[in-house]
Amino acid sequence: MPTPRIPDAARREAERLLAAGATSREVTARTGLSAGSVSKIRNAGGGPPAPAAPDPVPEAAIEEMRKAAGPPGEDEWEERPEEVWDREAAKARKAIRKAKEASTFRWAAPGKHLLLTVLSDMHIGGALVDYDRMRADAELIRDTPNCFAVLVGDQVDNHIKHRAAMLNGEMAPGKQYMLFEYWLRICGDKCLVVTSGNHDDWTVAHAGVDVLGRIVRDRRVFYSPNEAWLELAVGGQKYTVGVRHQYRLNSSFNQTHSVKQWMRLGDREFDVGVIGHHHEAAVESTLYRGRHRYVARPGSYQITSGYSDQLGYNHSVPTCPTFLLRGDGHAITAWNSLKDVAESVRAVTELGVK
Repeated sequence: MPTPRIPDAARREAERLLAAGATSREVTARTGLSAGSVSKIRNAGGGPPAPAAPDPVPEAAIEEMRKAAGPPGEDEWEERPEEVWDREAAKARKAIRKAKEASTFRWAAPGKHLLLTVLSDMHIGGALVDYDRMRADAELIRDTPNCFAVLVGDQVDNHIKHRAAMLNGEMAPGKQYMLFEYWLRICGDKCLVVTSGNHDDWTVAHAGVDVLGRIVRDRRVFYSPNEAWLELAVGGQKYTVGVRHQYRLNSSFNQTHSVKQWMRLGDREFDVGVIGHHHEAAVESTLYRGRHRYVARPGSYQITSGYSDQLGYNHSVPTCPTFLLRGDGHAITAWNSLKDVAESVRAVTELGVK
């Protein structure tokens, strides 16, 4: 169907209105033309003429603007970008290497076998802490041949994060760290590795100072915040032990679930894995990829607290899971605590087992 022709009179009126600045809707209303016809007339040249191009900026003015802006490019920074990039890349390489390697403690144990005991959640300075058992364990570690300790966080209560709790506490954080240093002296040279816990990390987060790290390093003890790996040579055997204060995937029905998931999902495998934080003790042997592994969670020397009572947690048992790593064959035996080792040896001796 051919397009209807626009009457000449209507076209001229529409052109006049558009040239006067009327809108398309106004032209449609006054001429009776359709919106499409008005649009064709506008596109064909009706309406106001296009604005004239602005006068160009004189070249002399542009040159003055450039002089006022200063020298271009390279002099804008004090250092060349490529130099900054190379320096930051070198720092990053060092930090990445440290993140991968700094958490690993490598050691050849003396003697034929090794007893490794793992302690966590001392909470020195907190309420209802079993100081008698804590000291007795330190003395037992010190006096037991070829027995060495690993500490897995929350050595002090350190409620620096919670001002009300700190003000209402019976012991200031400074005195708590003093008692922790005293406990380390009781152990003598029997402490191998220390990691931090969330209570220890509060000082780093709020004050920017790792007090625990300074104390431990001053005693020439290996320190790794949050997580540590022990690669141990015992006799002719190699053992890998992984410890952390916290990990995800916890279960109220299965205390060792989190440790097993760390073994399955983590970056490294271990023969013994221990995670603290929950104050509930458990030691379990499990078969993984054809090898017997041990997973454990230490108890806490803080038997209970107002927080635990409020949320309905059971009282804690101050255990320190202890592992016999044998050097005459790749074999591990575990107990709930170092005290249980001595009692087991005594009982077996009384039975006449040789």
